[in-house]
Amino acid sequence: MKNVLAKLLVGVLLAAGPLAAQSGNASVSGQVKDATGAVIPGAKISVKNTETNVVRSTTTNAEGIYVLSNLIPGSYTLEASFEGFKNLEQGPFTLRVGDRVAIDLAMQVGAQSERISVTAEIPLLRTDDTQTGLVIDNRRIQELPQYNRNALAFALGCLSFYALGFLLAGLLPTARSTQIVAMALFYPMLFLSGAGLPRELLPEGIRRFSLVLPLTHVTTLLRGMWSGEPWSAHWLEVGVLLAILLVGTLLSARVFRWE
Repeated sequence: MKNVLAKLLVGVLLAAGPLAAQSGNASVSGQVKDATGAVIPGAKISVKNTETNVVRSTTTNAEGIYVLSNLIPGSYTLEASFEGFKNLEQGPFTLRVGDRVAIDLAMQVGAQSERISVTAEIPLLRTDDTQTGLVIDNRRIQELPQYNRNALAFALGCLSFYALGFLLAGLLPTARSTQIVAMALFYPMLFLSGAGLPRELLPEGIRRFSLVLPLTHVTTLLRGMWSGEPWSAHWLEVGVLLAILLVGTLLSARVFRWE
């Protein structure tokens, strides 16, 4: 029974890691509208770390909402672009550890070659800032993506790694050896997946290698779902995880033994 519990624990650790690793970083979200107040879906939103020059990008969803998560603390500028509108740049502004900042953007009709730069201090809307006593209205909270809206993506990631955990447990002779090998595989995958450190900071060769790791697909899918992106934008991640779940389940059913 102890061996069984230890093997199950390995599966839990493998499945639950991606979300726990992201809690210390910051995120920026908001809604993009035009001068009339109409939302702008499909606008490209980019944040640039002014200290490292690393750029992270996303697009607004059907409601004009964007989310850029897992940002390391530092100084950033924010840029929005969309065909038929002038490029809009705001900042710099500072993100602290754990910040959840909301910045709405208002774009003006014009050529993309034209640029509007807003260098004045941006009123940052932090969703849980007890130091400033900021109160966020219910509408804003509802607009922000939430993890509990993405239970299916989370379940898919968990089940895929449960299958891998049981397969690993069945191939190795003891629970102790399973734990050692699982942790030796898990922590490098966690580092390379982008769950704790943005993959953009990794060297190009390592970044390409990380694309073959299953945890990278879990992290990418969860971040996309959390950002409000459609499932169709993540067919690759879904396909890979479903394949892992199917193959891992079939193989583990053959080699796993309850002890």
